[in-house]
Amino acid sequence: MGRMLQIRVMATTYSEDDVRRAWPKLFELAFPPGSPLPATKIRGVLELVRSLGDLHLFSDDLPTEARLAMDEHFPKIAVLRDGLEKNLADWKAGEANAYSDRLEDAIDLLEADMPRN
Repeated sequence: MGRMLQIRVMATTYSEDDVRRAWPKLFELAFPPGSPLPATKIRGVLELVRSLGDLHLFSDDLPTEARLAMDEHFPKIAVLRDGLEKNLADWKAGEANAYSDRLEDAIDLLEADMPRN
């Protein structure tokens, strides 16, 4: 790093609409109408995972089928998110990219197992 120039390795979501289209059931669950924007100002992949994690840990209002799907899939999603963040922190962009692919695949599986609203 320079004295003033900061170098970052980070993951961001380009389009909130892509997230909404890819995982409509999860998006609606994580970001109900009227919910505030996350600090990042975009409802992206990592924000989706963060919100779902909060619901998984703290919500007593999840329907039974949704709770079962979250119980099955979310632990792996959390591990993959943590691996992605660790590799980003360690400046290992290639490994982080591999984790991002696996994370998105795991979210696909959760979306497929979520009940219809």
